Amino acid sequence: MYPPHSPDRRYRRVVGAIGVILPAATAVRPWLTIVAAAGLATVMVLAIVFHLVRREWPNIALNVVLGILAIAVLYGRLVVEPL
Repeated sequence: MYPPHSPDRRYRRVVGAIGVILPAATAVRPWLTIVAAAGLATVMVLAIVFHLVRREWPNIALNVVLGILAIAVLYGRLVVEPL
């Protein structure tokens, strides 16, 4: 089990953000942007549920914002500017 603020957790978030941006920016397998955004949105929904159970309100707000951003990327790549 990882400690709550392990460096590994931060690296995974950075790699997730790179996974959303890099494929479409480089035009190398741009469909991975959609997959990464869907994965991040799913993780944020699960994080919201987790923090609701533990009554950690500030963390819920952050996860809502990050979830909205991931859903915006997903919507943009599926509807507005399909890849």
